[in-house]
Amino acid sequence: MEQNQKREMLREAERQMQALQTIRRWLAVAIGLSTMGMAAAYWGFAGAVRHPLAGGLGVLLAVISLLCAFVINYGMRNGRRNVQKILELAR
Repeated sequence: MEQNQKREMLREAERQMQALQTIRRWLAVAIGLSTMGMAAAYWGFAGAVRHPLAGGLGVLLAVISLLCAFVINYGMRNGRRNVQKILELAR
């Protein structure tokens, strides 16, 4: 493999690692929203003053953000595998 190709592959691996860092932040946001949804659900269903609408919206927020977190985590795992393959090919 030519030196230019190796250099370009290493550059691509670096770009993908930077993208994975950004995606990791989105994962943290999704987990945080899920936690807030669970707190809203608890407040709505078991608080001193019950608010069923808030509880239902909290459950909905928690479920949707948890599903997003699973999808993001799956994408990160595949992204890491892709970076590993690029690095192996560049050697």
